Amino acid sequence: MANSNQAKGDEYKHLGCKFPATPFPSRTHATLLQAEKKLKSFGFFSNKYEDAAEYFEKAGNSYKLAKAWTEAAECFGKLADCHLKCDSKHEAASSYVEAAKMAAKTKPQMSTELLQHAIGLYTDMGRLNMAARQLREIAEMNEKQGQKEEALAFHEQAADLFETDGSSSEATKSRRVCSMGGRQGVRDKQRISDKTLKSSQMQCFYQVLSAAA
Repeated sequence: MANSNQAKGDEYKHLGCKFPATPFPSRTHATLLQAEKKLKSFGFFSNKYEDAAEYFEKAGNSYKLAKAWTEAAECFGKLADCHLKCDSKHEAASSYVEAAKMAAKTKPQMSTELLQHAIGLYTDMGRLNMAARQLREIAEMNEKQGQKEEALAFHEQAADLFETDGSSSEATKSRRVCSMGGRQGVRDKQRISDKTLKSSQMQCFYQVLSAAA
């Protein structure tokens, strides 16, 4: 049985997924195989990318229910790729966003990259409000990771897009975050500077005492 599970896991190494010790239902594995098989097929009466998209979506939802976040992200990412092949940019962008939500659970950097794909598509379609919202999402992820400067940069980009799109209230909200973050950064630097100065003063004081002794 163990060898069978290992063999099944090997079948999916090309997806970049790391399968857990407990195997997923065989139907999910079979669905992924069907998707890959469709992509390699030569169809004359159907669009292989549309067919594969259906299987990737089913597999992604199965992994999502199983809380296998990385595998779900991989499937939704491949679903987005299939939509792009069919020139369905809106569906592709939505799939990248869904993939990013799954990846955010375990791989924030992967989530950021997926959202940037979605942002590019939304921008190309003129959906600036949607693009700005995804930029804000990246900013908030950076905040959670303690990457304040990166977060401020993404908030600033979001504010610019909101403003261009005419969403003045959303632009103001993002710029307010930038302003607050900027002031906090100045205060943090000032505290570090004061601490360094005090440490230097104390060191000089002890050197004077030592010399006097």
